[in-house]
Amino acid sequence: MNALIALLLGVGAIAVAPWTSPPAGVRMMIGLALVLFLPGYAISLAIEPSRTIAGLARLGWSLALSLCATILTGIGLSMAEIGIDATAWQVSLGGVTVIAAIVALARPPGAVGQAMPSGFRFHWQVLPIAAAIAVLVGAVWYARDAAMGGAEPGFTQLWLLASDPGVVNRVEVGISNQEGAPITYRAVVHRGQEVLSEWPELTLRDGERWSQRVEIPATVGPQLESVEMLLYRADRPGEVYRRVALACQAGDEALFGPPIDRGDDGLPGLRDACGRTVGS
Repeated sequence: MNALIALLLGVGAIAVAPWTSPPAGVRMMIGLALVLFLPGYAISLAIEPSRTIAGLARLGWSLALSLCATILTGIGLSMAEIGIDATAWQVSLGGVTVIAAIVALARPPGAVGQAMPSGFRFHWQVLPIAAAIAVLVGAVWYARDAAMGGAEPGFTQLWLLASDPGVVNRVEVGISNQEGAPITYRAVVHRGQEVLSEWPELTLRDGERWSQRVEIPATVGPQLESVEMLLYRADRPGEVYRRVALACQAGDEALFGPPIDRGDDGLPGLRDACGRTVGS
């Protein structure tokens, strides 16, 4: 009879799971019953239906087994990538309750009062140790699987740096493929509307790096224009995949050398990539 009640309650929990806006009190009662009692109670009946385990002992094991079932269910939901939300929890724990109650009901009548075969007696003291080991093994296995298999996405690193300290108008551009597969790129270096360098097809294996020095011609006029590098993928030619810019700032001598004064004639003269005067 107890197993039948657990079965009906488990089915009821599953049936009301799609209810999108239950009263807060109802939701709390269902959640507490599923997390703290029902699954463990049904599991305890499936393992040991004997009436010799009753009262506080049955309540204690119901609580312990429910907590273990909740933890293992959470690990299973995460591994299955189903999504952990209230509905998933309710259906999963209700399902555990239903399955355990069916097992308890399916046990032969002679099992009541004699849970285990002759010559063997189940020791309830072993149960918390076994449950703890099961939770520990499941958690470690899941953590190892996540670390090894990795849901970490691949990436492409792109850089635009000073090529050599003190060398005016030269930068180094580079690409590193960490996507997990060979990728074909197109790279463009430009300043304003002027294309300074272009590589229409660069195929890099996974883990491969490519770099190149680019000469930046001097400009005429007082404007300051940053140098920018755009990266495209061959499978998405119309979409900028990565972008990096070298902003021009006053006093940036490490990138483009120290500023040089204008000539005595006061003409703007030639300027470096950041608009500094480099000669007349």
